[in-house]
Amino acid sequence: MDNQTLMTTWCRMWNEDPALAHEVMTDHCRQWSAQTPGLDTVVGPEEQETFATTYRAQHVNLFRPRLLADGEDQFAYLWDVTLPDGTVWTGADANIVQDGRVDLNWTFVCQQHDDGPDVGAELTDATTLDRLCREWILLCNGEIDTVTDIVTDDVRVFVGVGERATELRGVPALTTHLEQQRAAVPLTTGTVHRRPITDPTRGRAAILWTAHSGTGDDDVEAGGIVLLNVDHGRISHAWLLPGARKFIY
Repeated sequence: MDNQTLMTTWCRMWNEDPALAHEVMTDHCRQWSAQTPGLDTVVGPEEQETFATTYRAQHVNLFRPRLLADGEDQFAYLWDVTLPDGTVWTGADANIVQDGRVDLNWTFVCQQHDDGPDVGAELTDATTLDRLCREWILLCNGEIDTVTDIVTDDVRVFVGVGERATELRGVPALTTHLEQQRAAVPLTTGTVHRRPITDPTRGRAAILWTAHSGTGDDDVEAGGIVLLNVDHGRISHAWLLPGARKFIY
């Protein structure tokens, strides 16, 4: 199963047929949710089918995949979920693939909706994508002097944290946001978790990252994700979804 099919079938598993877990998950597939530990103990398709069946009896939510970043042995995508009352939230998933099935999954959600238009694909070489991923992390760590080399002048960034969402438009808005974040939590640093997901065909990338706040015994960790869309060698769109927990794998 290719990654685009995995993406749509994974959503169908939650939307309509939990038994699809046996098609999209390896026997030892694990999941991690950025908000709660509810999925930590669910391993493999049989346990997932039971979990998703119970979940759907309580929450009739409909997931719609949006932008895909396909890194072959790993992939990430943006999605929307419509709740029973019609409210729409935006989230993202990252996945490690083994033999055409999802082996590891990380999921993030913001309780607000990104209502911006989806963006088209643009061929971008892998070297540029790797560089932009590294530079994005440096940017978020406070190295903002080169911001105009990294993002387009009209960059659009969706920042979704819990029940809050912020839309940043343009370099000045992004720079101000980063400066305010650094001033509020000066000891926070971000590091790449595992390795970036890069998709040269679509000109997209995704980074799982860990935010470290404090020092020594006071250090607090939380995992997050950012999806990046590239336009002519610079980041034109970013979807930034911090989590409330640290990664467990």
